[in-house]
Amino acid sequence: AAQQRGVEVRLMTLPPRETDGEDSAAGDLDKLQRARVQVRYLKSPIVHAKVFVADGGASRELAFVGSVNISTQSLDFNRELGILLADSDAIARILQTYEKDWAKAVER
Repeated sequence: AAQQRGVEVRLMTLPPRETDGEDSAAGDLDKLQRARVQVRYLKSPIVHAKVFVADGGASRELAFVGSVNISTQSLDFNRELGILLADSDAIARILQTYEKDWAKAVER
């Protein structure tokens, strides 16, 4: 929905492991790409933390950093941890790292 409103939406994730055989997230990633969400795989370094930044560069920007996956298991059954940041300096550092990783990541 955000993408349709003209918001740039990008997702960077780990590539499927070769030992897994089939990519269990492929269907969901396909849906995102059909909605014109940019999806890239970051092979290295392996990043376990999840980061969501909304309104990056705007005065009301927020960032969530944590361990939670967007899945029923993670959201409903696991004990996860995350923090919501509104500090512009911290968010700038997060975005700087994200941009460096995005430049190294490969198109899905």
